[in-house]
Parts: sequence; structure tokens; C-alpha cells
Amino acid sequence: MYRIGRVLHLSRDGNLVVKAETKPRIGAEAYNAQLKFVGVVSDVIGPTRSPYVLVKVKTDEKTQFVNQSLYVKTMKGSRF
Repeated sequence: MYRIGRVLHLSRDGNLVVKAETKPRIGAEAYNAQLKFVGVVSDVIGPTRSPYVLVKVKTDEKTQFVNQSLYVKTMKGSRF
């Protein structure tokens, strides 16, 4: 498991905004610390030195993930 980063807030579109520590590939599945599926990485935005990752959440309780760390299982095909 690789840590993506910490969730900062929800975007207007309902995506989780994560301050990236690593850059996962788009389409990678995101999990919380308890290894429960949260959603899918939909985009990487912001400056190259300080990127943000958008995660499209697949559950109804989106606000429960704010201030939590998210993880991906693989980093294959990604660059940072």
C-alpha cells in the first residue's frame, strides 16, 4: 500500500481533494486506513512541486473522509 496523502476537503463536485505525497495513476482505487474502498482517483491537479489528487467517492458519507489519509495498492505506471 502506498499513501496518497491527507484529505483536505470536498470539492463543489463532491470529489475529495487530497494533498498529494505521491502521485497515483488516474483510475487507481483509493482506500482508507482500514483498507475499505473509498473511490477512484479521477485527476491530479495543481503545480508539479505541490500536486493535489481528486478522488471520486463511491459512498454517500463523503465528509467522513476529511482529515484522513488515503492509500492506493499500486503505483505502477505513475510518475512524480
